[in-house]
Amino acid sequence: MDRRGAVFIVDHQPKDNRSIDSTIVEALQSHGIEAVKRNQATGVGDFVVSYIDRWHWDMRTYLIDLRIDVRRSESDQLVGSARSYQTSLAAMGNSYRDIVRTVVDVLLLGLPEKKERGGGRKRK
Repeated sequence: MDRRGAVFIVDHQPKDNRSIDSTIVEALQSHGIEAVKRNQATGVGDFVVSYIDRWHWDMRTYLIDLRIDVRRSESDQLVGSARSYQTSLAAMGNSYRDIVRTVVDVLLLGLPEKKERGGGRKRK
């Protein structure tokens, strides 16, 4: 994915009340990428960023699963995707913002995806 000079438009999930889209924008901008939330965009942009977040309760509510997809605006072609899944124990000490930053790092830097650590049930 050639991101030099590109504009990334980050969509907001209707059920998201934690502003994950804002956190994704901040994480992209920390890599020097021009990124804006959909409602702040003045144009179409080169890429559209979407996400799916799943939350779980285990003595606290935590982000169990996050997937971020990047598509070309003009063709809707998927050009990048990254995901993080963690149990309650693996997520201990991490805020959802930390998890978002990790997924963006994986997406942009090609780092290996975060795998589940610790015990706990594995997702089927």
